Amino acid sequence: MDNLGEFSLRFAPEQLKPWLSAYGRALLLSEAVPGTAAPTTPWEQVLHGKISANMPVTLYLGALNPD
Repeated sequence: MDNLGEFSLRFAPEQLKPWLSAYGRALLLSEAVPGTAAPTTPWEQVLHGKISANMPVTLYLGALNPD
């Protein structure tokens, strides 16, 4: 991983809408994706991507425990 350590940042799903793919909007905003089945949950995933096409990032998407 990286040297950042543990980091937490919260966003309301609607705030992320401009940057979400159709699949992301289906997961977080319950918007239908034509020709696909609705995902069951967005949680417990490890997602990989890049920032500015050259900085790799890894994101674990976990549900918050209210306890």
